[in-house]
Amino acid sequence: MSVGYDNSRLAKFFSAGQQMVDVFDAGFPARMAAGISNAVASRKNDPWCLGYFVENELPWAGWGSGLTEQYALPIGVLAFTNALPAKAEFVRLLQSRYSSISRLNTAWNTSLASWDDISSHAVTLPSQLTDACVADLGGFLTDFAGRYFSIARANMKQFAPNQLYLGCRFASRPTEAVSVAAQYCDVVSFNIYNRSLDLNTWAFTSTLGKPCVIGEFHFGALDRGMFHPGLVRTKDQADRGHAYQEYVRSVLALSAFVGCHWFQYCDEPLIGRFDGENYNIGMVSGTDTPYVELVSVARQIQSEVYAHDLSLQRKLPSR
Repeated sequence: MSVGYDNSRLAKFFSAGQQMVDVFDAGFPARMAAGISNAVASRKNDPWCLGYFVENELPWAGWGSGLTEQYALPIGVLAFTNALPAKAEFVRLLQSRYSSISRLNTAWNTSLASWDDISSHAVTLPSQLTDACVADLGGFLTDFAGRYFSIARANMKQFAPNQLYLGCRFASRPTEAVSVAAQYCDVVSFNIYNRSLDLNTWAFTSTLGKPCVIGEFHFGALDRGMFHPGLVRTKDQADRGHAYQEYVRSVLALSAFVGCHWFQYCDEPLIGRFDGENYNIGMVSGTDTPYVELVSVARQIQSEVYAHDLSLQRKLPSR
């Protein structure tokens, strides 16, 4: 089950082009508590409800591989044009490390006039980030994630103590935020849209010390009348089935992952859902007709998951 909260009256900034709530806003803990307590009220004693995702695909970073993408969140805080609780926290962290603004300027290769200059004006960083600047951006990202996940966990354990906190369904996934999530979440969740999981790319999950789950994946095609194949395109319905099997086998090969969740059961509307998406991503069509090529292969691979086939056996991560 997914949980959200009303953040309409909280300070926000832009990270990677998307709005991110300021977790250092004084009202954040209370609004998170209200959101979680309301969302879990009807399910907290449901034996079929394993746990809760709190929010989805937050803009922890951008989509590129460069440093400015990886640290889009702290860079977004610095670029905010007015005072912001998160900026005040960032300044506090910097002051604890640098005894003067001149030392910060030397370390970052900047020309900031004062600490107040950071707090009340947009800060533009040099195109080439210094090692010290990267370390400080990472430190703030860790601090930001720590406040977010610790508050979410505290409320999950208060209002739904017998169910699991399943994380935030990472799309962008900077190392600092994922590492902090592993400290507070019962399960770390990722939405991963690829043909399969690259074993080298995702090997780090075995070091998190927590089980991981995939919150979303899908494949689509254009051979049955739909107008968009979704986020991962395949040749046709038969290839959707092949891709499904490849994907699940790659998940099984990574010891930290305990499951993967297909998005979604039914195709999206041909003329588009609320935001215009009209993807061929269902197990069934809009008329509830199964895509046999996909469903039959899904049934086959899922019947093997717990079999004693040596090629599929794996160890769960240590806790």
